[in-house]
Amino acid sequence: FSGKEGDQDMLEVAAQGGFAVADADGNGAVSEAELRVWLKNIGYTPLKQNLEEMFAEVDKDGSCELDFNEFFDFMLIFMQREGFRKSVVAEFRKTFDRFDEDGSGEISALELADLFRDLGYSATLDELHSFVSKVDANGSNQLDFREYLRLMRLYREEELRRIELVFLDFQEPKTGLIHQTKLAEALAALNNEAPKSVLRKQKDNSFDDFVKLADSCRSDRVAK
Repeated sequence: FSGKEGDQDMLEVAAQGGFAVADADGNGAVSEAELRVWLKNIGYTPLKQNLEEMFAEVDKDGSCELDFNEFFDFMLIFMQREGFRKSVVAEFRKTFDRFDEDGSGEISALELADLFRDLGYSATLDELHSFVSKVDANGSNQLDFREYLRLMRLYREEELRRIELVFLDFQEPKTGLIHQTKLAEALAALNNEAPKSVLRKQKDNSFDDFVKLADSCRSDRVAK
């Protein structure tokens, strides 16, 4: 999203349509629960910590519901950050700038494999090629930060789908949680491993908890 006037008009039209759909009970405001359902329906995984951060930024009256103007602001922020938290976007920016050695504001698609490894992500060359084809609008094989951020969102959604499948395999039917004693096995199914000291501190995991745990394993790999 570039913020140009034409884009702003398009965003407002999209927001109007989105608001009408998201406001499931028709009360003229969108709750966090309604927002969560709407985001999932348009292809995003609404992680709790991401949603809460953005919701807090735009819910100016503290009503825990978004009127149309607040919903528009939410969409603007969500599109600008591709649904990521501010701290994650800042980390992506730092990595992008490190690979943009000539300061052109672009990186070569050929460098993505190295960049992904730098972030602790794993993706095959075929997967990266597929992602690039979806975001590289002019086919230059050069990605600006906006395209790169969109690519990271596409990759993240694929990753979250894999995590969700494992979560569903290991969750307890009665509680909808993964029992603390099953966490190591569930992480292993994702080719992750957490120190026993970390696992001992864990409670039964919700999906959001399990995503945070899997993410922490990746961060640990990068740190090593």
